[in-house]
Amino acid sequence: MLANLFNLPLVTKQIGQTASNSNTGSSSQGVSGYTIREDGCIDFPVIGDIYVAGMTREEIAAHIKNELIERNLVKDPVVTVEFMNLTVSVLGEVSHPGRYNIDKDQITLLDASAWQAI
Repeated sequence: MLANLFNLPLVTKQIGQTASNSNTGSSSQGVSGYTIREDGCIDFPVIGDIYVAGMTREEIAAHIKNELIERNLVKDPVVTVEFMNLTVSVLGEVSHPGRYNIDKDQITLLDASAWQAI
């Protein structure tokens, strides 16, 4: 099936993880994804470079879906875009310093500083 070409295999190692902590039962799950390069593009199979800088997750998903349909590559694709390894570090004299995952499109400094109270 041609759609399988676009579905990346799951991998369990995430960026920033070392071999010594990759099997510690951490909350990391199998992940797979495309990396956004410095020029704001991802290299998508068959389609090639897709410029995604400044787009929301929904805009990226719609753009990729439209490209797949317009090129007759997949008849009715389902495209989901999620953040991978996107975190903010809260440091200083706060209740709970540390790294927190970002799971939404827009975040303010107030949002980030409020996480320390969680």
